[in-house]
Amino acid sequence: MRTLFLGTFFPASPPGVASPTAKIMTVERFRDALRAQPFVPFTVHLADGRLIPVTHPELVASSPTGRTAVIMQYNESTSIIDLLLVTSIEFPASEKGAA
Repeated sequence: MRTLFLGTFFPASPPGVASPTAKIMTVERFRDALRAQPFVPFTVHLADGRLIPVTHPELVASSPTGRTAVIMQYNESTSIIDLLLVTSIEFPASEKGAA
């Protein structure tokens, strides 16, 4: 299993204050994961401990600024998240790495 820790790519900010770089990196990493070809389902880890699966890119909508994402599930449930609260994106283990 691969985990992309978004917080390791930008400088630390005071508690409760997101740096401008943090916003760019979080939004860009999330967009990169959605646009990957072929798409690989992933799980979004949030600062409050929630885990949100992203099973298909067409089940995600973003706000015009890109800061907010709506992630829908096949069972009709919906999560609205602030991408500044994403702590990591987790991808399943690749078939090549499985033994």
